[in-house]
Amino acid sequence: MKKTILILMLLVFVNSVFAQETCEYNGIKTEFSYPYQEPGKKAEYKDEKFVRMVDSKVVKNLEQLKGLICLESADFYNQGISGDLEKLKGLISLKVLSLHTNPNVQGDVCAFSKATKLKSLKLAFDEKVYGDISCLKDLNLDTFAMTYSKISGDLSDLSHMTNLKALYLSGTNIAGNISSLSGLTNLEELTLSDSEMDGSKFYGDLASLDNLKKLRRVALYNMGATNCEHFHEVHPNIEGGCSDKSKSTVTNTNVESEKIIGKEARMPMDAPKDDGPKSSDGPPEECIVNKQFIGEDKCRALMDKKHAKGSSGAPPPKECIVNGKFIGDDKCMALVDKTSSTKTSSVQQEKTEPRGAVNKAVTKKGLMQKVINWLVSLFK
Repeated sequence: MKKTILILMLLVFVNSVFAQETCEYNGIKTEFSYPYQEPGKKAEYKDEKFVRMVDSKVVKNLEQLKGLICLESADFYNQGISGDLEKLKGLISLKVLSLHTNPNVQGDVCAFSKATKLKSLKLAFDEKVYGDISCLKDLNLDTFAMTYSKISGDLSDLSHMTNLKALYLSGTNIAGNISSLSGLTNLEELTLSDSEMDGSKFYGDLASLDNLKKLRRVALYNMGATNCEHFHEVHPNIEGGCSDKSKSTVTNTNVESEKIIGKEARMPMDAPKDDGPKSSDGPPEECIVNKQFIGEDKCRALMDKKHAKGSSGAPPPKECIVNGKFIGDDKCMALVDKTSSTKTSSVQQEKTEPRGAVNKAVTKKGLMQKVINWLVSLFK
């Protein structure tokens, strides 16, 4: 019995010695626990314990965190926080920090240069955050999310971050040769330039990324880089990519953040607005869901179904109407094919046959053009 009690006391003692130290500052308390996981959403490091705040919602200004030196993890996504990153300079125990979509946060990203334990740093959509990333030479992040911040520097300044799984730099002042990322073999998500951005500041040969076998979500658009077709051949199953065709496969996960800072993403083609004239160059409004283009294949299928029900405002050619009824897409297209097959011979006959025969050929050619124009109008 005494032996059992001694063992239990020893275990309690060891646990107290090695337990992660918590702290308190300005009434903000911390605890050693797993990250909070919002139902239905994926949480980073959900199986790892961190020293984190008991209630992070009480934080409204970064000044409140200045003395919370034990803090390891904090998620302030879209919490309306303000303040200067300089206030966090002493929090060198930080491992996970998200100030994603807090546009009133400002300061130099170099405030984290001494936080060498950092694994995830998210300051995306914080337009007042700046700084040259070369100061982060001692960090080896898993996630670096800086979309629409004002950070600057060269891609080569990140080449040492071999742990990187997710890198988001769209809308920043970063530039450089993409070959600098060739050693980041753990990369799964890479966004350098979204589909409507000027990505010309990024250049190089996309073949240099052949060894990034884990890539699954990419935005490398409008860049001054070569070998885009080769890139898609090597990475056939990724979401997004570098080609115009791949733009329709991208899912925008930052719609709310873009609204907050007034940078709503544009569609691969400009979607028509509810008021004002409709653009004939954009996709049908039925193909825009949550301000996102649903993709060419889905859009075409949707419009085919719609027009099959007679909802099109553009009537088919009169030649495709028999007894007051439309003969159907297939038959109408067959009529086009049949007419097309006579096109060449009609042109040749024009030189040799009498005027009456030529008029018949011209009539057939006109029918084909009408059908083609009608089919094109369905997707305008």
